[in-house]
Amino acid sequence: MAVLVKEALEAREIANKIPETIALKITIGRNKCFYVITSYYPCEPKEHNQRWEAIKLLINEEMRSNNLENIVIAADWNKDIERDEEILIDFKGLGLKVVPIPVDFTYCSGNRMSKIDFFVASKDYVDTVIAACEPKSLSDHKVITLEIPEIRELPNTIVTRIPSKKTAISVTKDTFEKGGYTSLNEVH
Repeated sequence: MAVLVKEALEAREIANKIPETIALKITIGRNKCFYVITSYYPCEPKEHNQRWEAIKLLINEEMRSNNLENIVIAADWNKDIERDEEILIDFKGLGLKVVPIPVDFTYCSGNRMSKIDFFVASKDYVDTVIAACEPKSLSDHKVITLEIPEIRELPNTIVTRIPSKKTAISVTKDTFEKGGYTSLNEVH
C-alpha cells in the first residue's frame, strides 16, 4: 500500500495505531488541504469490521475536528463494498461516496476475479476526481489511481515520495510516467 505525493505538496503523516493503515494530511497551497487514508482490510469479517470502526473513529476524531471536508480513502477492502449496505449507510453518514472505477475486477488470482479495491471520497469531492485502473501490475491486484484536479494543475516534479510503512510492490513504472514523474528517490 502506498500514497504517491508530488514533492510540491506538503504531506504530513497522522499518527494512528490502526494496523496496515496510513493517514496523511496533504496541503495544497496556503489554505486548502485534504486527508488521504489507505488501508488493507483483513478478509475475516470480525477483523474487517474492527478495522472499519477504527477508521471511522479516526475520521470523526482527527479529521472532522479540523473541519476538513475533503477525505479520500484508498483501500484493499477485500470485499465488494458497493454491495455492502451497512458500509454504504456509514459512508452516507460520514458524507462519503464510492468513486466509480471503470473495470469489472481489481483482483485476479487464477480464474477468481473480484472488485475489492476502491476509492471512497467526500461526496462533494467525488464528482471532481477521476479513477483509473492500470492493466499491468506486479501483484494479483491491478494498480488503481485517482486523479485530483487541484493536484493535476500543479507543476510536475522530478521526485515523488511514498510515505509508507511498507514498500508498495505494485507501483509500476507506467504509473509514475503517467503521473508526470521521472524518478523515485524515496521509498519508505
